[in-house]
This record gives sequence, C-alpha cells and structure tokens, in this order.
Amino acid sequence: HWEKRKSKTSGFTTWTNEPYGEGAAQTFNGMMKDGPGARPVVIVVPGGAFRFVDGGRYATIAETLCEEKYLVLQLNYTVGANTYPQAIVDVKTAIQYVVDNAGPLHADVSKIYVMGSSAGGYLASMAVLSDADAFKANDSDPDYSFQVAGLVDFFGATQWMTEGFLAGEGSPEAEWIGADIASMAEELDP
Repeated sequence: HWEKRKSKTSGFTTWTNEPYGEGAAQTFNGMMKDGPGARPVVIVVPGGAFRFVDGGRYATIAETLCEEKYLVLQLNYTVGANTYPQAIVDVKTAIQYVVDNAGPLHADVSKIYVMGSSAGGYLASMAVLSDADAFKANDSDPDYSFQVAGLVDFFGATQWMTEGFLAGEGSPEAEWIGADIASMAEELDP
C-alpha cells in the first residue's frame, strides 16, 4: 500500500502521511535519497509539549541526513489530554514497522536510530529504553522485536520528580498523563 503514496522529488523518494499502524495518528513523513541498497534509518520524534507534533523544525536535519544516504522518517503520534501512554505505544509501533518492512523501505535494521526533542525526546527514550513487553497496544499483542543502534534525546524529560522540573497541575505533562505525576514518577522515568 505504501508504494502508492511515495513520490519522486529531485533525486529523493518521499512519503507523506504513510500509516505505520492502525491508529489515526500513526503516520509518518519520510525521505530517502534514490539509489540501491539498504540504508541506516533515523526515526525523528518531534516535540510539541504532548499537545501537538511540531514537525516543521526537522526539514534541514532530514535533508542533510538523506544526502548522507539515511532513510529519515518523521513520526506523527497521539497527542492531547489523558492520552498517556499511547504516544509511547505509537513510537514503538513505528520502530517495529520499520523492522517488519525493511525490504520495501530499503532499511538496514541493524542501524536504526531514534531521535527526539522535548516531548519527542522523552517518547524516544521511553520507546527505546523500555522492555520489549512494555507499552503494547493490547496485552495479547506479541512483544516488540527490535533493537536500535542509537538514541538521541534533545532535552526530553528523564527525571520527572527532580527539583526544578515544572510538571505540576495544569502543565502539558500533567494534562497528557491525566493523573498525579508524583504518584507515577517511577513509571514515567526511562
């Protein structure tokens, strides 16, 4: 199905709103330089305070990585109040999608890197550092079967209850989680 959506633009293959799962938000925009062979993958998880996906900031990074023959996929994921932990499920689902579709994507699954900033950095960290059986859409789903080569977290939260982290009532984080952060701090930290 994805081949219908890809387009060629000046030496690149691009995808727009390509589904990586069954959820309405589970789509990606992708880009790779045309040419043969499998290539390393960078999955970009944009930030947006868990309220929106701020993907516009990554165009230059994507183009630069594509010039170096990386496949770059920028994720869309579930946002909004009381949606925790769905965005983590979304990121893990996207990584598994790359593994399961390595051939048509020209992906080298031994070189998958996940990168995110702010909320996206947190989501990337949780997806990569959590156990294979954690954050599944359904308990009956098989465990995730991926390993990543690297994680890049640009200022994502990693210690929710440290002094100075402002995630109190009314904060984007508290709205996203929909519960008292203090009571969930251990679960929330990667």
